[in-house]
Amino acid sequence: MNPNRYKIKKPLLSFVATLLVASLHILSNSETNNEVKGGSMTTQSWFKIKNCSELEVIQYKSISDRNIKSQLTIKDGSAIVSLMESIEKIPVEGEMMISFGPKAENIDLVFKCGKETERIEIYEKKFKTPSTGFNTSANHLELAVYNTIETLLHPKINKNILKVKDLEIKFLRPTIFSITYQGNVIHSPSPSDKSPESGEKYLIKGPKNQTEVLIIPTLSKKSMSFKINRKAFTLHEMSADKESKKGESYFSITSI
Repeated sequence: MNPNRYKIKKPLLSFVATLLVASLHILSNSETNNEVKGGSMTTQSWFKIKNCSELEVIQYKSISDRNIKSQLTIKDGSAIVSLMESIEKIPVEGEMMISFGPKAENIDLVFKCGKETERIEIYEKKFKTPSTGFNTSANHLELAVYNTIETLLHPKINKNILKVKDLEIKFLRPTIFSITYQGNVIHSPSPSDKSPESGEKYLIKGPKNQTEVLIIPTLSKKSMSFKINRKAFTLHEMSADKESKKGESYFSITSI
């Protein structure tokens, strides 16, 4: 057998090696571009960090006036998770760019997650999406979250209010009073021979240091009445929707 029969000449070997390297480089760039393109569609999300312990809600006087109109801080982990989950249901790819006037409403949601923060911007009830655009049509998911936030900032009678532990909700009409949800507690109902049971505790404050504590039994009643300045009200507990399995996460106040 001729020993040189299968020997590849050096110039040909060099050409093949160069061609192979070039092909691998093109393939690598193609895969990288596909990952970037795919990433822009698959990795887009409202939150990069989800372990958040505090939410600051800031309502400015307008998009051009950065003086604060209303502000509150939520430290209830359950309420924060509930709001984050609701926001994550909103489409992340806003198709439309919008230019707002100088008097447009502006609310910022600042989620504090350790040393990092996540900021959600709301303009005229519309959410600025991670793609920096806005959803084109009126989105009921956006409106639901907006209404939850707005009602916490400006609570009103007959409006559903998210239960946020230790957040004082202040009402100005028809009379001035406040309600603070204090969480689920174990208490001994009257008469004293009954076994202790769990209930949802609310602290009510009225004028002249008037206070009253309501404990609504978890497994029975979903409403309870109280009086402020001889005016009667009823506190009702309710779920976010009929199919909710998270229990009564909202409450409302009605005037009797």
